[in-house]
Amino acid sequence: MTSWTVRAWFLALFLLVGCLGPEPAEGEVGEQTQFLGAGGDGGGPGCPSGGVGPGCVACFGTQHDLTIDSRTPTVGSSLDPVCWVDGSPEMSCLLRWDVSAIPTNATVTGAQVTVSVVDGSLANYYAKRVIRPWLEAEASWLNANALSSWAIAGAKSFTDRDPSTVFAFSGNSGVHTATLTSTGLAAVQAWINSATANWGVIIPSSDTHRMGISSKEGAFSPRLCVSYTTP
Repeated sequence: MTSWTVRAWFLALFLLVGCLGPEPAEGEVGEQTQFLGAGGDGGGPGCPSGGVGPGCVACFGTQHDLTIDSRTPTVGSSLDPVCWVDGSPEMSCLLRWDVSAIPTNATVTGAQVTVSVVDGSLANYYAKRVIRPWLEAEASWLNANALSSWAIAGAKSFTDRDPSTVFAFSGNSGVHTATLTSTGLAAVQAWINSATANWGVIIPSSDTHRMGISSKEGAFSPRLCVSYTTP
């Protein structure tokens, strides 16, 4: 075995053991500052078989993200380098990752989301799974897409989003990595099993503190890292 191969396997072991910590309790705020993977999408370091096998890790930047804003109820903001959350005026941030590079027969063993807060606040934020189809080019405070509105403006209905927390993080400025809850892991598993179930998450307005994270148009795309096994 070459020294390069040894180093690669040690890196894989570090990523799998050191980065996927214990699952947080429902709503617990994640405060780790390190994330899985090394910048590439699809099969990452820790998946030496090109995306297949035991102990795989894959990382993804957001495919879609935008701010929905109560001040512009029929127009979303998908080109802003910042995705905003606020309670007054109300704004929420929609995020979606394409996880189709992971085999549909994979079993999720852990996951984390890393965000870069570029405009901080004193509040904590709780992402929820979106269950109503939305399109980045068409979603707004009132509408999920051109043919369907949110059941309640701002995607506030339980038919728009699951009330359980997928991940949580503090709003202070800086890079934050949150370990997904059991609800979050179930959501990622469903997204892998069927792309039609993948409508991402919403970080809803929670109080009057404004907070902004870097979007895919900004310097740091929100990143989802998934560890999984395949038969």
